Amino acid sequence: MNELTPTKAITVREKPKGKANKNLLLLLEISKLIVTAQGLPNLLESALDILLKGLRYFAGRIYLMDPGGKTLSLAAWEGISKDRLEKVGTNNSFTGLAALNKAIVAHSVEELSDETRKAILKERGIASVVCIPIFFGKDVVGVLNLASNRPAKLREAYVEVLSAIANQLGVAITCFKTIDQLKEKTNQLQKEQEAIRFFTYCITHDLKNPAAAIVALIKRLLEKSINPKKLTLYFNQIHSASLQIYHLIQDLNSYIATKELPLSVEELDIITILEDIKSRYEKDIKDRNITFTIHSGFRTLKGDGVHIKRAILNLVDNSFKYGGENLRHIDIILEETQEFKTIRVKDDGVGLKEEEIATLFDPFQRKSSAKGTEGSGLGLAIVRTIMERHQGTISVNRPKDGGIEFCLSFPKDGPSITCK
Repeated sequence: MNELTPTKAITVREKPKGKANKNLLLLLEISKLIVTAQGLPNLLESALDILLKGLRYFAGRIYLMDPGGKTLSLAAWEGISKDRLEKVGTNNSFTGLAALNKAIVAHSVEELSDETRKAILKERGIASVVCIPIFFGKDVVGVLNLASNRPAKLREAYVEVLSAIANQLGVAITCFKTIDQLKEKTNQLQKEQEAIRFFTYCITHDLKNPAAAIVALIKRLLEKSINPKKLTLYFNQIHSASLQIYHLIQDLNSYIATKELPLSVEELDIITILEDIKSRYEKDIKDRNITFTIHSGFRTLKGDGVHIKRAILNLVDNSFKYGGENLRHIDIILEETQEFKTIRVKDDGVGLKEEEIATLFDPFQRKSSAKGTEGSGLGLAIVRTIMERHQGTISVNRPKDGGIEFCLSFPKDGPSITCK
């Protein structure tokens, strides 16, 4: 099963008595670190630094076991570049062999059968590697690697102290991971509480006002003899208040859907989606003499088609609604880098004030130029939620020549976790 040559016996020397105190001090230093560490990254980086100095190795890495137990991911490193060493399997590396056999292994780099990995290590001056499995109970939660430019010869004292340190780190790693999980669950609960407050606010304010207006207008119609002109006015006001309620409920449904419904990720033809969005505004484009341009930088995008279309549609709709009378240009620019695909929606309208940016994506926030224009203030909150669920980002810029620009950046390979 393993591609490695059989593990050779570790050369053990008698423990010099003068080393005992030094090893105890090393254990004590690691113990103090565990108590004072500020999070898992700080623990691993500091522990590695202490071990390299205390045991006189010139480079080291700490890998943590991935879910499933088939691979390990690099979590801390010192004295060596992480390039091409970010992830290792349990069947093609010294690290994996230590995890698989649940035993300390000391190997010469020449023994490694993976020629690519052997070349990487030799290129960096590494002659031997000692790999120490990190345990929590009976489970391997990670592996500590110590690299030397000399052959690996472990004294008995080193084996004992490394095993003790690995066990200490295993407990600490598991504790920090548990704390992180608890924090995540706490944050989730806080978000759910915020959602409850959000909908309470919505019902008591944004739905209450138009509903109260409808009740008052109908009461007038029932109590008084109304002339035809007034009657038409009242009916128009009732219709307007009813539409306000209708659109708010629609936006609330969209907001809930973007937060709760599972994503259906697929390869999308983004150009077709953009052309469809543009066609919806043909009349506005013609009547207001607006130039609507799609700048193609890529053709496909991985994501949920319904949600991504909704995000872009909300931004384009904002340009038409709030761009003002002097709006003349709307540009959608597609750009691609090694890691991201970005959609920029830019217009030359009235823009926004600097102080409005901080709360722009919060629910029920409307910029100053929205005064007198219908809207719930949920549009950009929906866009932000869509981007979060796609593990992307949204940002806003204020171009020097005026207007506003929104940037939607998506991971090039799509969301790493998909729910269908």
